[in-house]
Amino acid sequence: MTKKLLLLFWKMGKNQFLTAPDSTKIAVVLSTIAAIFVTVILSIGVGAMAAIMPREAFSNLFAFTFSGLLAFNILFGVPQVFKNLYGTNDLAFLFTLPIKTRSIYWVKFLQSFVGIPGLLWIFSLILLTVFGVVSKASFVYFPVACITSLMITLIGMSIAYLINLLLIQIIPVHRAKELMTAMSAIAGLIVYVLFQLPNLVSKNAIEGEVLGEMPQMPKWIPMEWGGRSLNEASLGSSEFILPLLMLLVLVILMLSLSSALVEKGFRTGWIKLNEGNRPKKKRKRGKTAVKIHHPIIAIGIKEWRAIHRDMREWVMFLPFLFFMFFPVISMINDKDSLNFIINHPDVSWLMAQGIFLFMFTFLTGGFASSSIGREAYSIHLLRILPLSGWTIALGKFWINWLIPILFLSLLEIVGGILLNWSPIQIVFGISVIAIMSLGIAGIGLWIGSVGAKYNPNNPQNRLETGVSFLLMFLSFGYLLIAALPSFLVLIPTDAIVLFQQRESPTGIFGLLVSLLKWKAENQTLLMSISVLFTLIISMGVTLITLKLTARKIDKGLTINFISNKN
Repeated sequence: MTKKLLLLFWKMGKNQFLTAPDSTKIAVVLSTIAAIFVTVILSIGVGAMAAIMPREAFSNLFAFTFSGLLAFNILFGVPQVFKNLYGTNDLAFLFTLPIKTRSIYWVKFLQSFVGIPGLLWIFSLILLTVFGVVSKASFVYFPVACITSLMITLIGMSIAYLINLLLIQIIPVHRAKELMTAMSAIAGLIVYVLFQLPNLVSKNAIEGEVLGEMPQMPKWIPMEWGGRSLNEASLGSSEFILPLLMLLVLVILMLSLSSALVEKGFRTGWIKLNEGNRPKKKRKRGKTAVKIHHPIIAIGIKEWRAIHRDMREWVMFLPFLFFMFFPVISMINDKDSLNFIINHPDVSWLMAQGIFLFMFTFLTGGFASSSIGREAYSIHLLRILPLSGWTIALGKFWINWLIPILFLSLLEIVGGILLNWSPIQIVFGISVIAIMSLGIAGIGLWIGSVGAKYNPNNPQNRLETGVSFLLMFLSFGYLLIAALPSFLVLIPTDAIVLFQQRESPTGIFGLLVSLLKWKAENQTLLMSISVLFTLIISMGVTLITLKLTARKIDKGLTINFISNKN
């Protein structure tokens, strides 16, 4: 029966892709091309690293690689697992058939693997293969790399499933809206522990540690087993077998544990989520003052009310918060780093702006792209409003740009107080990122108008899969282009010494040294030119994307409704 279900899901997925809109197919193709390009670039970097890295560092490097693979599988796998277990509209039919719940569960498990976990596994396998080829590893290395990376991926998926299957039994049904928030928070904590574990265990273990040296992984965690096994395989030694077997036993235990929770966590959990919420208390209606706003302001206020009343809307902030605080807490644990940052506010400010810029580029784009899908069943109201597409686009644009910027302002002020930044630095940091966020908010809004999706059981995922990948790559490309002028302004001229350690820097480093020398002589002129170029790029992208969005609204927006369940 499991084989028949797999064949059925394969045919359904194939048919879904063939019947998808042309825009979705184009987005998938473009995203695939962009992913291949990024993989090639990273493979070149990995190959260069493999050529110069000493062999005694291989084991630790592999362990950290597997830690990253496990962390991403947990963090991004939790929402996908929740969608496959409880958010698809085929479960009502499958549970009525004479099929074991365990069979349905394993088919859903494989369906989840085909998504983000499978892509992460292929990506890590490509990088590990490149590393092995350049480092001239033994032939045994390559099959072991395939097996270990697959087992680490399965461990990450098992943890994601356990989080879903356990929390669904703990959180009451009337708190279902907070379910994904709790899952994301727990996933983030697990990921943080994974990254901090080497520092916590090896703290004070190595005296006079060399700058940039990675801390040693504890011997009892599975990532170290995988790294040790892969390192021994690269040397052609048979000692890779024992840690590989230990990893295999752990995978079997994790899969068995998640499978043991199927009846109560899967079937009963699905029934629990679909039996309806408890009745709400009727509120007494009071007199409310009605204030008439400009249409652009009114649309923004309507958007804000739809956002703030649903806790699930704020789930997308959690991954960025966790990734942002990883380096911060690491520095707090290291007294030398903490003293250096406190005594050098200019350095800490520059580092913080880099983190904020990267974080808010993707956060603002994702937030704005949900705007169209957020309309859900009221999308028809946009068609009958006596407003132009330009007015509606502006109304949605300003609120989806403003909310992340207010969050940024709070972080900048708190960081400025703690790290002794000057008021000018705080205002300048907010201004630069706010200006650059204009373009990414426009890109997100336009992408949302092209591939909007609505699933009431998974409301934070409001984009078609292919279109969401397109948004990610467009955001990254925009960040690289728009950040270049600001980067030249922010980087201090003292950095010339770092790039001039070699006799004659060439290529990108040579160009950067030349620009820094010219900056030292023409500080005001370069700052003016950089600000002008940043404004031109950001405002230009904003106007173009808003016009495209307005045109799409005038023609008529469509949303792909995944489920009609209430």
